[in-house]
Amino acid sequence: MDKLKERIKQADWWEIAYLIIYGAVFTYEFLNTTMFEIKWPPRFGYIFLASTALYTIAKFIWHNTYTKKEMIWAGIILFAFLMPALLTEYRFLWYTGFLIVSAKDVEFDKILKVYLVIGITIMVAAFGASQYGIIEDLVYTTQRYGKEFFRHSYGIVYPTDYAAHLFFILLSVMVLFEKKMCVTTRVWISLLVATCVMMTSNAQTSMISLVVFSILCIIEYASKKQVSFLEKISRWTPVLCASVFLGLTCLYDASNALLVKLNGYLSGRLAISSKGLADYTIKLFGQNIIEEGNGRSTEFREDYFFLDDSYIRILLEYGLILFVVVLLVFMFTSKKAVEHKRNIIVIALVAVCIHSIMEHHLIDLSYNPMMLILFATLVDKGEKSGSM
Repeated sequence: MDKLKERIKQADWWEIAYLIIYGAVFTYEFLNTTMFEIKWPPRFGYIFLASTALYTIAKFIWHNTYTKKEMIWAGIILFAFLMPALLTEYRFLWYTGFLIVSAKDVEFDKILKVYLVIGITIMVAAFGASQYGIIEDLVYTTQRYGKEFFRHSYGIVYPTDYAAHLFFILLSVMVLFEKKMCVTTRVWISLLVATCVMMTSNAQTSMISLVVFSILCIIEYASKKQVSFLEKISRWTPVLCASVFLGLTCLYDASNALLVKLNGYLSGRLAISSKGLADYTIKLFGQNIIEEGNGRSTEFREDYFFLDDSYIRILLEYGLILFVVVLLVFMFTSKKAVEHKRNIIVIALVAVCIHSIMEHHLIDLSYNPMMLILFATLVDKGEKSGSM
């Protein structure tokens, strides 16, 4: 009994409160990516808008351990996220911004534990429910390389979303158990999940990103100058990925055979993004854009218009200011991971940035937990095991 009282006394209740709020928000967001028909009460999401804001304000007042530099960055991030949240219908940006800033003094590995427990539980529940007919397992067919492929969603709203969940869960496992996995184990598990993704959902983006992650793990292991190598490939990856796709989108011309062929390889992403830039102007704080995407139904949509590329989506829907701030957040997050010798986080961030060229989950809380690292506490893992 005395030991229990001592544990309660020593508990970091600010951290515990954060993990509870994050877990609630994540559960809500994740369930909305499944085929479970949950009728949330009216304005249910306002609970998360209020709780994240009140927690952050309370932390600033009664548990303020932010340095002056961190306070400035916290203000910039909150401004960049809250303005489009207030001026558009994208309310999730509100609690996303608050959760990024209020992660101060919260151990990131604990955030990952919450993410994995909830994420894996819901994934297993959705898979089981879809196989027993409780919810629908959306099955699509596609023709590639002269062959017909079946694409399962296993209770998630779309096959690529199912694959994206597996992608982020795999990365989170790798980061959390960084010290407990040798390079060989890390690579084989990643390639196994990549194969599973291709065989079940034919999601090429998640598959390629996992292969890239595996290759970088091998290169990082073989490199004698690990930190300098990681700094070079990671610091500018977000800017490079955004610039390349944005540049190709601006250059896209239906009369250019090379770009049309590239557009085909990218599943029409260039043409759709180009249409987005043509139909909508870039605004400081974003704008509401009506989209008609696939998902929740296997019916073909003739009026399909969905901004899959994360960078174009952020730029057009959430605004120029948030676009710049998000790139800076991921650049500084990578720098922080290098400084704390969390090399697998750095590699994971590179994979996430590449994945975001074709997928829209870069700042989506229901998928990507890596965006919460900037203010969170990173425990140094030191040098990894030298064994393969």
